[in-house]
Amino acid sequence: MRFLATALPLLLKELQEQAVRKRTVVMRVVVAATAYFIFVIAFSEQFSNHRGSVLGRGDDIFSLVAGMQFLAAFGILPLLLAGSIAHEKETDTLQLLVVSRMSAWSILWQMLLARLIPFFGYLSLTFPLLGIAYSIGGVEANQILSLAYLIGLTSLNVAALSIFVSTIAVTTVSAFIGVFVLGGVFYLGPAILVEMFELYALRKTAASFFPISLYSEYYRNGVWPMVAASWHMWLTTIGFLLLARFFFYRRAFVRGTGLLRRVFSRVDRITNAANRQLGGIRFGGKGAGVPGDDRPVRWRELQRRGLDRSNHTVRLSLFLLVPAIGGGVIALRLDTRFTGELLSAVILFYWGLVALIVTTVSANVVVSERTGQTLDVLLTTPIPSTQIIRDKLAPVFRWIMIATIGFLVLYAMSDWTRGRAPIGRSGPLPSSYYIVLSLGLVWIYLPMLAWVAMAIGLRSKTRVRATVTALVVVALWQFLPLVATWMITVVASSRSMDTLFLVMLGSPMMSLAYLEFYRDGIGVWGSQPWVPFAVTFVWHLFVLRAARRWCLSRAAHRLGRVWITGSQ
Repeated sequence: MRFLATALPLLLKELQEQAVRKRTVVMRVVVAATAYFIFVIAFSEQFSNHRGSVLGRGDDIFSLVAGMQFLAAFGILPLLLAGSIAHEKETDTLQLLVVSRMSAWSILWQMLLARLIPFFGYLSLTFPLLGIAYSIGGVEANQILSLAYLIGLTSLNVAALSIFVSTIAVTTVSAFIGVFVLGGVFYLGPAILVEMFELYALRKTAASFFPISLYSEYYRNGVWPMVAASWHMWLTTIGFLLLARFFFYRRAFVRGTGLLRRVFSRVDRITNAANRQLGGIRFGGKGAGVPGDDRPVRWRELQRRGLDRSNHTVRLSLFLLVPAIGGGVIALRLDTRFTGELLSAVILFYWGLVALIVTTVSANVVVSERTGQTLDVLLTTPIPSTQIIRDKLAPVFRWIMIATIGFLVLYAMSDWTRGRAPIGRSGPLPSSYYIVLSLGLVWIYLPMLAWVAMAIGLRSKTRVRATVTALVVVALWQFLPLVATWMITVVASSRSMDTLFLVMLGSPMMSLAYLEFYRDGIGVWGSQPWVPFAVTFVWHLFVLRAARRWCLSRAAHRLGRVWITGSQ
């Protein structure tokens, strides 16, 4: 302990703070309970009914544990590391670390180890399951060593990427969004590009960028072939760490300056000059926006994000439409029998990106004021508390409106390809159903995510806690209905496909997947495919209304407002 206090004081401080937090214990319990629950559901029938048949089948358990560990590396570790440096910037404590005797490398490595050590503690909770797999048979020692090596390297690679993004990010919101977007592009981008452009000679190389594919290819060959095949992961890990060190001092004192607003201001100056040269023809709004008399908070939020003028909103719409339309056009130009599937993949990626932005921004609209010590000033105004909450979400709903345009374009492209290339035995979902149900998903799910994340943000004290909690809740929301379906199938031995699909569609992710990859060959719901969506729409409308009602009821109390006559 004395050595840590002298040589690694930041690491000791971070570990001690995490040890006394209640959420650390809660996370350990949740991770352990989830892992063992999945194990019991997956293998309870084999152990109970066929005791002798499980011998020699430890490879199935081993594969399940390996999948859970990789999922934790890609899902939990970024949540632990993305806000490490960015949070220090927001609280103005990074300046104190910079002026200390610790070097930049020392700060980065201690921040990295302070998150990796607890994460490896989470992974150790699954070691008894590996012991069961090894004792049953079918698993060799080389497989366990290969898994330990690649999981360790993958964790280090993801941690290096996360610490790099956290170093260059200005806020925790941008850090969390950047980690998942950049991670998705880095790990999945090469394989997607190879499939889209049919570069099949590079398929094996591109797949190796995704550690799970690398593991499935080499885990039976021993450790050394795995080490030789993972050389690029070592290079990228070192590269991310070098980039983090390069930008550490350069981004240590950067503050958010409204990048979009500054870009739009420069564009305004160019268009105003063009207006004068072309005889008064206007290519943009004149003058700056002014706060409205009735909704100043809404104006302030829109103005901070460059959304206060219609011409700025149009420009931002064009920026957001480029990736959506570009991905759709590329999928159409390939003109293969998989064009419809490629467009569906583009739509799902766009959905994930928009949902990530809506969730993180909504969770931080109030807690950012609280951590910035401006909420108390805002609460001294005579503005009703319910109006403050509504107006704080104004930029989010403006983003949803902009994203809807991209969804319309993508859904129109997808509907056109569905008409050209029928899917499944009975063809694709009818065009009218597809368009109406798709837009219904956009107009229900995105506002629902905004209000659920807002409710979480109202109960949080820091931006990191608000963001992590919101992302974890949304992720669990996607997978819990699948677990429930699994339980109904295995434990209750129910085989009613109608019931299973209703439970499964309680997950927004499955609703989207079912809508995009609809098949009528299995005979679910027959000629009435709208029935399960009607049920799930009603359910999610109820969640939307409940979350909105919770946020607006007792709004003054949830904001921490001292009662003022006339406030709500």
